[in-house]
Amino acid sequence: MNGDYVRAAPIVLILVSDPVGASLVQNDTSNVYVELDGNQVYYAGNSNIQFTVGSAPVLAEVRWTPQLTEGEHTVRYFARNAAGNSSDTTLLSVNVTNTLQLSEVYNIPNPFPNGTTFTFILAGTDNPQSVHIKIYTVAGRLIQDLDFSSKVHIGINGYSSSSDNLYWNGRDRDGDEIANGVYFYRVVVSGNGQQAAATQKLVKMR
Repeated sequence: MNGDYVRAAPIVLILVSDPVGASLVQNDTSNVYVELDGNQVYYAGNSNIQFTVGSAPVLAEVRWTPQLTEGEHTVRYFARNAAGNSSDTTLLSVNVTNTLQLSEVYNIPNPFPNGTTFTFILAGTDNPQSVHIKIYTVAGRLIQDLDFSSKVHIGINGYSSSSDNLYWNGRDRDGDEIANGVYFYRVVVSGNGQQAAATQKLVKMR
């Protein structure tokens, strides 16, 4: 997404299709123009970018792994078919930070009747090694410890796809449904010798 945080070495996949069924000139990398921070990205002699000709509906695939420094970067790309017609130009802004950071921490819905999904933005150089969301009563008693380590990545987490949906069914560590009331949860993320944490409130109401 535009303005999102990404890893320092993200995988960028550009898929080219044409609704009228036009084709590309075979193995002509000029069909897909890619630019980083105002500078054209060249295919020749660059192992970080690969161009592959496909077949309808995907006419070509560009797989690119740029090496990004800390800060904001702009990416621009467009494609051309064999007739010389160009697609609209896509312009994206992405951010890289060397510090592990959590922001926009929510659970939806809140209040919730049965289950809820956690969502947050994670920034840093690489995907974390450990991600836990711990649920506490207002008295501070730990009732659940959710391990989402395999589902969290740099960027927006929680609703991108079913594979990384950070869902909790509203049950404690014994498998019992929690009672109506106010609870606190703490998101703890660690990796590359760094840790980030955030605490929020959730409400169970049926």
